[in-house]
Amino acid sequence: MPDSILFAKSIATLLEEVQSAADMTMVRSGLLRVRRFSRSHGLTLELSAGSLIVNGEKPQKPDQALRRIMLAMTTHEVGRIILNPGAVPRELLKLAMALVRPKPQENTEASIFEEIRDASLWYVQVLRATAGTDTDTTTPAAAHLEAPDDVVASIKSMQRDASAAMTSKDVASLAGVLANMARIEKAIANRDLKAQWTSAFDEAATGEVLRTLVIALPTSGHHVAMSIAVLKRAGDAGADVLIEQLLQSESIDVRRACYDALVHVRRGTDRLVNLLEHAQWFVARNAACLLGAYQARTSEPELTRALTHADERVRAAVVAALLQLDTPTARAAVRGAIHDKAPEVRRRAVRGFLVEEGAPVNAEKLLKALGRETELDVQVEFLYALGTLATPEAVQKLIRLCSTEGKYRPSEFRIAAAEALASARLGASVPLLRAMLKDPDVHARAAARHLIRAVS
Repeated sequence: MPDSILFAKSIATLLEEVQSAADMTMVRSGLLRVRRFSRSHGLTLELSAGSLIVNGEKPQKPDQALRRIMLAMTTHEVGRIILNPGAVPRELLKLAMALVRPKPQENTEASIFEEIRDASLWYVQVLRATAGTDTDTTTPAAAHLEAPDDVVASIKSMQRDASAAMTSKDVASLAGVLANMARIEKAIANRDLKAQWTSAFDEAATGEVLRTLVIALPTSGHHVAMSIAVLKRAGDAGADVLIEQLLQSESIDVRRACYDALVHVRRGTDRLVNLLEHAQWFVARNAACLLGAYQARTSEPELTRALTHADERVRAAVVAALLQLDTPTARAAVRGAIHDKAPEVRRRAVRGFLVEEGAPVNAEKLLKALGRETELDVQVEFLYALGTLATPEAVQKLIRLCSTEGKYRPSEFRIAAAEALASARLGASVPLLRAMLKDPDVHARAAARHLIRAVS
């Protein structure tokens, strides 16, 4: 728990440094502090009943730093932030910048969830406060519904309630009744009685009812969790309605809500695969993003073919999706995208050179690809990847780039190489960082000073 708290506090400090934006070198130093934790540890930050839960535990005395995180999450209606082990500085900085900016006031502005999703941050997840599927709605005890007469009476009563709620367009009550039916169905052990509840739910959850719940998602408030639970229980029927509205709704709020709900419903894979060939690029991109979020490994052949899509925004999303599938063949396909003509696709493809935990590490291909790369942003991603691998071969390359080979590179390149080396070797990198104090670029010298303090 102490390491988790220190990890969380390093995130809070980074938020403060990004918000002040007084000195970019301070931000870089803050990134390195966070990176010391994120390289090998995960972190989950969750808001629950007004408290911040850190890796499943509630801190005894939340200080000002942790309250800063709570405020940022509350502002953007974020319920949970998940940092998986291995988060790189670019991803950490993107998260911090998204958290400290003001909440969008216009529907045309991207929410923090869209911003993080579109950036395809492989090691970072940001979930809405209403994204859960558990509710506090009282569920009739299944033990009292084991008698056939009780089952019939309860089913008829709930069906009447659902019909009345549908007629009056009382979405909260409608979602509550159907969610209760689904929970009772799940709780009852008797197979015959369970079948009655299954039939009752299927009769009540018509296409029109599901569509009513979906259209109301953006305005459902704390009832949205019940609606998502109902849609998830409806299975492919629920996913079909969500995908239908994702494609057809003229409301951007409805489309956003449908996307978020589909992440939790995790159905409709076949239809999403077909949408990879949709004429509108953003439809194909959303389909790729969802297949990645589903970790739908059956879609790997279609995703691999989509790496040749005409629109680079789709190809970038496909790369991220294949990485989420996390199979050897998917990673191989991603590595092939390192030759893509679009820099953003190549930048994301760098992750394909990192291997799963426990697999043998070989930095040779990564080094060759770095040697061919001409775009600075992609080169920086390669450097961070070398720091993540931290093999002797990778470290030696970083040492050379921090000294002789990097002498005539842009300062951003030299700074990234120093950050990657410091991340890989920590205190052992200090001698080279001290040599960097004589760098002709003022920003490189300042970065070296902050890095030395961070790793010493």
